[in-house]
Amino acid sequence: MFVESKWRILTELAQKKQSPTELAKKTNTSVANISQQLRLLEAYGIVKKQKVKSKNEPGKPRTLYEIGKEATHIIHIERTIAEKKLFEKNNWTQAAINALMLEKEEDAYFIIKFLCKEEIFNKCKSLFIIRNNHDSIEVLLITKNFEDIRKDYSSIELTGLNNNKKKIIIWSHDLPEIETGITEKNEYFINLTNKMRIIYDPSNLKEQIENVRTRNL
Repeated sequence: MFVESKWRILTELAQKKQSPTELAKKTNTSVANISQQLRLLEAYGIVKKQKVKSKNEPGKPRTLYEIGKEATHIIHIERTIAEKKLFEKNNWTQAAINALMLEKEEDAYFIIKFLCKEEIFNKCKSLFIIRNNHDSIEVLLITKNFEDIRKDYSSIELTGLNNNKKKIIIWSHDLPEIETGITEKNEYFINLTNKMRIIYDPSNLKEQIENVRTRNL
């Protein structure tokens, strides 16, 4: 299911809904081939389609495809073990796997250790990495309980596997505060949301924030 041809389709659909014609152009193949691949992916529930009518283009509705199932497929191989597992999306696996996909392994360790602080994870609606360097990782935490987070946490120093230390610097806000800041073109909120790497975002707040940025910037 994840050979190169199907993977290219999935990477495109992860960005936005698209028609078979659009996908054929972007993957440099025929519409017939794309349609065949989409039917197979649809049969497994990995993609789904919908008919969309355009107000500006009367006539037959367009068929658009999008991701149908959010999941992670892990293959694990050791000297005495060879196994694979499909994880369908849930809050903890989404956060842990997104952390493991970070470029630096040590950053993955620090973020997972940070997420294991139950009081933070339970109060968090979304969590994004916005900057990281040798000494610190800055995170944007979207929560309705931002006053509690600010009172108890502004930064946390964690110890890594090699006894090295790194600060997790926390910027906490609720969604209306962020949207208002962007709408008013507040430089702080514009910079804060300029580059957000998803760690935990079950409600797709990043997409909402990017839509606000698109409308106002």
